[in-house]
Amino acid sequence: MGQEEQVVTNIFGEDFISGSGVSRDVGPLGDRVYYSLVNDGIELIFSDNRLAQITLHIKPGDDFRSYDGNLPAGLSNEMYFDEVVGLLGSPDVSGGGNDDPLLGRIYPWIKYENMCPKIHIEMGFKGGIERISLS
Repeated sequence: MGQEEQVVTNIFGEDFISGSGVSRDVGPLGDRVYYSLVNDGIELIFSDNRLAQITLHIKPGDDFRSYDGNLPAGLSNEMYFDEVVGLLGSPDVSGGGNDDPLLGRIYPWIKYENMCPKIHIEMGFKGGIERISLS
């Protein structure tokens, strides 16, 4: 985390932005830049020109295909909540698993704020990991 936008995008090569399945969007306040690699199931978020978050979309959704690479911290995409806690320990924060009048169904989630990088895991309602965000 913390690498500048230009440095990170250069790692992917010249055709990164113009490649199919890659979009660059600026947030409504202009302080965040989002790169969506929809075919790879990856989203990169830059804040103040620094990489702030990487989201891995484990299950397809929100126009993203499934991320099929290695997962961090020994995680496996089919793990259930108890298995994640058994591997990583008790989370620092947890929530979700309910319906919100504005957002709809919110996946159960757990967050490990004392890990480096921080890990935020969204669990599926029927088990398995939906998304992993590293920040």
